[in-house]
Amino acid sequence: MMGLKDARHLATRAGIGAPLELVRHLAGSSRAEAVDFLLAQRPVPPAPPLLGEPAAVFMRRRQWRKSGQRNLAAQDYKRERNVLQAWGAAALLHDPAGLNERMTWFWHNHFVTSIKKVRIARFMFDHDAIVRRHALGNFGRLLHESGLSAAMLIYLDGQRNNRRQPNENFARELMELFTLGEGHYTERDIKEVARAFTGWRVRMRRGDVVFRRRLHDAGRKRVLGHEGNFGAADIFAILLKQPRTAELIAEKMWREFISLAPRDKTVIRSWAAVFRDSGYDIAALVRAVLMSDAFWDARHSGALIKSPVDLLIGTLRTLQPEDDVPPRLLARGLKRLGQELYAPPNVKGWPGGGAWIDDALLLRREAIINRLLRGMAAPRQQANRTMRDGTRRMTTPRITLPALPQAQWHDWLLATAPVIATRRRRKLADLRGLLRDPAYQVK
Repeated sequence: MMGLKDARHLATRAGIGAPLELVRHLAGSSRAEAVDFLLAQRPVPPAPPLLGEPAAVFMRRRQWRKSGQRNLAAQDYKRERNVLQAWGAAALLHDPAGLNERMTWFWHNHFVTSIKKVRIARFMFDHDAIVRRHALGNFGRLLHESGLSAAMLIYLDGQRNNRRQPNENFARELMELFTLGEGHYTERDIKEVARAFTGWRVRMRRGDVVFRRRLHDAGRKRVLGHEGNFGAADIFAILLKQPRTAELIAEKMWREFISLAPRDKTVIRSWAAVFRDSGYDIAALVRAVLMSDAFWDARHSGALIKSPVDLLIGTLRTLQPEDDVPPRLLARGLKRLGQELYAPPNVKGWPGGGAWIDDALLLRREAIINRLLRGMAAPRQQANRTMRDGTRRMTTPRITLPALPQAQWHDWLLATAPVIATRRRRKLADLRGLLRDPAYQVK
């Protein structure tokens, strides 16, 4: 059976934070039982956000811009963006086990889209639904549905791709970032793949995706040694036949679950083989990763830097505050820490690793932890502040001490030895010290 330390390791690496109830449950299981338990969880996301239908949103903003009221169009975009981001923060906070949410955002950082270019929040939510549905499902279906979603077509300029003037943006990222990786295709392959994806369009006036045969290049194409009158489905099938596709995903799993250090090529090949042999079953790959010796190797403890989601959402999930924190404030906090939901910096997504802790962001990370700690054992009436208009704004959630022996707090909260190795007699001071320790920034 696993102990508390191993259970915390699994909970924080495979989920978000270390909720004490979850950690205790896992600690009473074998590694295989614990991993299977996490994989079996199917969370129910919050009720869908109240977003306008794409066609209606597009038409009203267009009308505002035509009439010179661009400020109204901008305000409408910001309002819907904020609603979407608050919904995403709520889903992260309330997933019981966390693995599905971790994989959802792993794929968001793989099949990248951004509200800042797509602009229509409902299209982004629809893409999120695809990612969420297949987060632990089949990679082939995820690749197909994500690649032909409205959000992806807009983000990577599929709208401009036609037989007279092929646009190569999606074709390049499909091969470089989504499947094969740089160096495993030629410029000729990119041009041919771009031709295969001509004809797909988002009808903004109707808010749907259609295939326009008259805009499609139906001629013969040669891609990665295969030749034929290929369309989108054919290209997806060809890419899934390449061993390199499974290896690329396995490499990203190493960086997500194991370490930022150079990957072990033997381990990567073994994971890739499991992935291919399972027919690209993501759950089978995740299980292989979580059951591997590399995942449990003590040398990799503390080798990953917590993302803003891990730090902010993970801390709240770990400490289980008695008061709800408004999701819009969580989304705003994530943005300040460098991880604005549904808005990664570029097509490569959030780089992670050391990028999370530059000088400015490190100060913000410390500040947000300090703000959360101010709510520890505070009287309930101090948790909220009355504003001038009579509404109440959450300042710090009320957090009470965990029902866990103080001697076990280190194993519950930290992946490595604390930098400041001081055991405090007062429990509250000790808990605060552990959460403020630099070791809390890694997992």
